[in-house]
Amino acid sequence: MRLSIGSSLVLVLGVLAGSAHAGPARDRLEQFAKGLVTVRATFQQDSLDPKGQLIDSSTGKLALHAPRQFRWEYEAPFSQLIVADGLNVWIYDPDLEQVTVRAQSLEEAQSPLTVLTDLAQLDRDFVVGESNADGVPTLVLKAKAKDPAFKEVQIRFGESSPSEMLMVDLLGTETVWRFDGWERNPKIADAEFAFTPEDGIEIVGEPLRAPSATPLAD
Repeated sequence: MRLSIGSSLVLVLGVLAGSAHAGPARDRLEQFAKGLVTVRATFQQDSLDPKGQLIDSSTGKLALHAPRQFRWEYEAPFSQLIVADGLNVWIYDPDLEQVTVRAQSLEEAQSPLTVLTDLAQLDRDFVVGESNADGVPTLVLKAKAKDPAFKEVQIRFGESSPSEMLMVDLLGTETVWRFDGWERNPKIADAEFAFTPEDGIEIVGEPLRAPSATPLAD
């Protein structure tokens, strides 16, 4: 199962809204997010059916730029690129020679990934709990939305960064992302957070356009 930005996700980083019930996991998230503008990492994604049987597995890399831009790239066993430019989310499938574009505001409505670059979203959009199973500080998120896209998300932390994220959807399917190689505030070109379809690529959807400046009257 690939990352479905609209119905499942996008991670966790920016200016933290105050919390009266901060625990070890919240503290580690706050430390990780402090002063963070850009971040890069690699990931392995595994999907399990409700019986715990492996459905599929994939690997790739991600990049985030606070507060709303991200790049999520699957590399194996096949390619898919997801880019959020601040206005739109582009989902590009090279094998299909097709890109689907959607308004980013809709895609972010229930996204635990953007918590990394917009921690104010944590308390606004999620009921937040903590767990310390196996001695690992873990944030447990449940969406406040009336019709959530997932049942629960758990974000587990190592000493200095998120190590794993587990999402359970409404049918009981689990998707696990294991993160490695976090780089804090690397220099990332603006072009990494933009998508321009090449000639011949089918575009599904209509991208939003940034409002143009209105000339001043003489």
